[in-house]
Amino acid sequence: MINRKDILVEFNSIDGRKFKEANQLINSFLKNSGLEMNTENIPDHMGVLLKIALRYWLNLIDDEIGEFRSEFSNTAFHSILYDAIVNKNKINYITIICPSYKKGKESVGFKKEPGDTTYIAFKNIKKIYENTVDLGIPADFRTYFYDLAV
Repeated sequence: MINRKDILVEFNSIDGRKFKEANQLINSFLKNSGLEMNTENIPDHMGVLLKIALRYWLNLIDDEIGEFRSEFSNTAFHSILYDAIVNKNKINYITIICPSYKKGKESVGFKKEPGDTTYIAFKNIKKIYENTVDLGIPADFRTYFYDLAV
């Protein structure tokens, strides 16, 4: 058995946002596996899976803006992550790149290159995908070019 507090200490998740998110993830994984959510002692086999999930999740919160996720979306994503780790079903990362519009008075049309924000977002999602694969979690990454204004 692995103690919950020991896992949180191992992943430096003993306070703040990391503590809250790590506990939510642990509870989701325990619930998805049919175990009591508030258990302090976690079976060894589940501890191994949780350590993979925590490495993934803590990398994720370092690379994205948490305000864009609600507790509901976290719980839904925890289920996808559980399914990917336990059942080897892929996490599908999908990006939609939109053209950048020309800015300024009387400017019309698109720029020839994507804007800085697009490059930053693409770099971040690519890093998240690569971290996923490095942890042995099956994943797929697709990018679509689309003008949302059409």
